Amino acid sequence: MWHAYRSVTRDDVPAGKRGAYDEFMKSRSNRPNVGPYSLLLHMPEMAQRLEALRTYLRGDASLPQKLQELVMITVAREMDCAFIWYAHAAVARQAGVRDDVVDNIRDKRELTNLDPDEVTVVHFTRELPAKPAR
Repeated sequence: MWHAYRSVTRDDVPAGKRGAYDEFMKSRSNRPNVGPYSLLLHMPEMAQRLEALRTYLRGDASLPQKLQELVMITVAREMDCAFIWYAHAAVARQAGVRDDVVDNIRDKRELTNLDPDEVTVVHFTRELPAKPAR
């Protein structure tokens, strides 16, 4: 029997884990937690640690945001992950990824006139295993 999904609230978390829940929610600016974040709230300490890693990779990494977003949409498309695609396609455009590049990645068409760093990112990303073996 299927059960309706309900987001985890602070009251759902054991009292000893609420501090981790609060820190995680604060780091996410109390945004609604959808996708993987909604599942992580069942394990607030893990969510807090993963959020610290995400923040490091996104904010402190040496890769410019434009290339980070190019990686995100390329992986999302290669893995057929619609949630990540829609979460990052517009952000990629805002970060400076050209419209034709975003559209061609989406449609799995040839990419042309990429900067050398964009070529490197796309080629590296596409060399990753397309789907895990089952």
